[in-house]
Amino acid sequence: MTAETEALLSLQPIEELQPGSFDEARQLIDRCMRPEADLSMSLDFPLLVGAEARARRLVVRSEGRIVAHAAGRLLRVATPARRSFALFDIGAVCTDPAERGRGHARRLVTELLQEARLAGVEAAILWAEVEGFYEKLGFAPAGLETRFLIEPRRLGLGQEADVWPLRQQEIPDLMRLRRQDAFPVRRSLDEARILFNIPRCETRVALEGGRVVAYASLGKGLDFQGVISEWGGVPELVPALARDLMLEFGLEQAMVMGPTWDRRYLRAFSALGFTPEHTDMAMMTVLNGRRLRQALQPHFEQPLPAGDEDLAEALFGRSGLTPPDRVLPFFVWGLDSV
Repeated sequence: MTAETEALLSLQPIEELQPGSFDEARQLIDRCMRPEADLSMSLDFPLLVGAEARARRLVVRSEGRIVAHAAGRLLRVATPARRSFALFDIGAVCTDPAERGRGHARRLVTELLQEARLAGVEAAILWAEVEGFYEKLGFAPAGLETRFLIEPRRLGLGQEADVWPLRQQEIPDLMRLRRQDAFPVRRSLDEARILFNIPRCETRVALEGGRVVAYASLGKGLDFQGVISEWGGVPELVPALARDLMLEFGLEQAMVMGPTWDRRYLRAFSALGFTPEHTDMAMMTVLNGRRLRQALQPHFEQPLPAGDEDLAEALFGRSGLTPPDRVLPFFVWGLDSV
């Protein structure tokens, strides 16, 4: 028996996380990804690893203990042509420090991707700061995002608005605004209520004639602290919403994020003297190129690449390489990023 065969035989099997082990998995995730934090990741990402998770969760055990975990949540994206495509959003990938270097995380992510591919899911997406790890699994930067570092004193020069804290009965109005996107991620009302009630997430709405015409959300648990990672509706009203949020919570600076292709958003903040920072939205990999082309080719005048390797960049763009007017007007907002 070769050393390679012995190593393969010694690998602990991958298991589906069972409800009775949710608490054990939560403790591992928090120990690995939120050490010394006062808020569990299960509260920051309720649809991925919370009590109401809508996700596929896999684990590896060693001597009966969970030592590695990864989860994937399906996002369905609508298109203007009444078609849709699926994104498999991967997150909460972690391994107990004593078990690292044994390939657990790689095996878990590979298994999730294979399951998604067999189920016909078109692409996978994730957000991570681990250099090199996900590139080896086929992921590459994709999507266009622009950020502004903002200060409240200059936001007062923008368009004024009637701003109020979000009330629960207005959540369907936020969904209406979100559906105005060209390629919106679909949310059920139940999912939207969960997302807009994540701890340490504050949302303000702008009203005209008693009707919600714009909104902005600051923070998401411990994620996106000091960041407005989601807004919707009239872009010119977002500075007023941002100013209200910053003054309420005593922030001297904050970051606002949005799609590079939205010229009204860019003008709204550039006109106030803020400097745009263009960056990649996420990391993506194509799982079923044929299905993805079928769903999205009608939105392009030019033929799409024949190979899957360059397809994500051709569809969603890459910062600094792709002109915004040559890609889909598609964006995954902060509350949907797992």
